[in-house]
Amino acid sequence: PPGTYELNDKCVDCDSGTWKGTYGGEKCAMCKDEVKDSTISKKPFNSIDSCQCSKGFFKGNTSDDETGRSVTKCIRCTSDEVKNCLDDRDGKGLRVQDLKLKKGFWRSGVFASTIVECPSNKACKGGKLPMPGTNSEDGICSAGNKGPLCDVCKAEYVRDYDGTCKACEDARRKPINIFFTVLVLLGFISLVL
Repeated sequence: PPGTYELNDKCVDCDSGTWKGTYGGEKCAMCKDEVKDSTISKKPFNSIDSCQCSKGFFKGNTSDDETGRSVTKCIRCTSDEVKNCLDDRDGKGLRVQDLKLKKGFWRSGVFASTIVECPSNKACKGGKLPMPGTNSEDGICSAGNKGPLCDVCKAEYVRDYDGTCKACEDARRKPINIFFTVLVLLGFISLVL
């Protein structure tokens, strides 16, 4: 079965650092060949997900290497940018979709491994991005901010001096506020005279 190989007519568990996702007698694959720079694997050794990165690294996206073969890479995580950099998810290994950014940092999506500092520290609230298909517009941007680097204001918001987006005042209230202010002033003046 997956996670095992045949040795002397017996099924034997794959060794640590290896995995196998198919039935049959062939040997288990080395994790480091499938997940570049991975150092450990966790039981059951029956899928590529068994191959994990060391603490301080996260499993990035799968991409083609120089030979055209699909490979996943372990990417060094910096605690300057990521809150949970040393979290290993109770032995399951940190994945790119698990990253929780610190305030002032942004990335383009839940599976994006490139982390960028925001032009306005307050515009990027940090945290974990929602998975695709979830109904959450907030993501890692502060209220009123959206888009690349949280540097775009949502509709009905305007940029403040600190780079955050603040809600616009309701334009219909201004004339009413002015009218009542003038009325109160006229009343006060009539009392004084």
